[in-house]
Amino acid sequence: MSEAVISNFGFRCTPFTREIDERDHFDAPQLKEELSYMSDSLKNRLSSAVIAPPGTGKTCFLRRLQKSLPENRFGFHYVLCSKLGKLDMYREICLALGLPHKGTAPSLRQRLEEYFIKMSTSRGIRPVILFDDAHEIRPDVLAILRILTNFEMDSKLVLCCILCGQPGLRQTLKLPALEDVSTRINHVVTLRSLSKEESLSYINHRCALAGVTKAPFDEGALQSIIEQTQGNMRAMDDLCSKTLEVAARDGSKVCDSNQVVQARGYLL
Repeated sequence: MSEAVISNFGFRCTPFTREIDERDHFDAPQLKEELSYMSDSLKNRLSSAVIAPPGTGKTCFLRRLQKSLPENRFGFHYVLCSKLGKLDMYREICLALGLPHKGTAPSLRQRLEEYFIKMSTSRGIRPVILFDDAHEIRPDVLAILRILTNFEMDSKLVLCCILCGQPGLRQTLKLPALEDVSTRINHVVTLRSLSKEESLSYINHRCALAGVTKAPFDEGALQSIIEQTQGNMRAMDDLCSKTLEVAARDGSKVCDSNQVVQARGYLL
């Protein structure tokens, strides 16, 4: 259907796709300040967290953060979290770093510590681990971050951790048993949904990236999309894409509110 959408509306490429370059991400006002804070935290070898509901741009934010820092000074490694035990979490981190992942928890921890020291001292690269879906980490497993970031009796900053997750992560970090972990979080980024004005700008931005100067939605369609998605960028992408498909099938050159309603029925 994407070919029909492109042909019908005169797009240059598929609109509202998730395959978008970091340089083309929507430049929401809140992101500039938060990127600055996060960059400073990493430059000072400190850990941080990104907490936001699904669809508000956590992954895009982290991709922009990574691109904003020099590759020859920062080594980013991605770990997708789930409800693993301590040993399996150590193994997942080793896999993300390309290290052998067989052994006991203490041996894997030592292997990781040696790797982080080597990266920092011998190669001059600051290791950064992104823990995605961190709200799913069990509290007892989350406690290993204190161990991983504790070098030379907590007198040396070597590893930076970024916890990225949904709002439940904040409550987890407030647990008394995790005080040693939460006190190591230097900055917390809290992303919000877009305002109505920002949502309109976002839709126009995504259409412009795909090659049209004016978004092919009438005023009623835009209002309906913004009201139904409540500033959630992922939801806007899905609803706009489906609405364009419905309109292209109808042969319409501009989407209306009825087509938005019909498109909404095709989505969960």
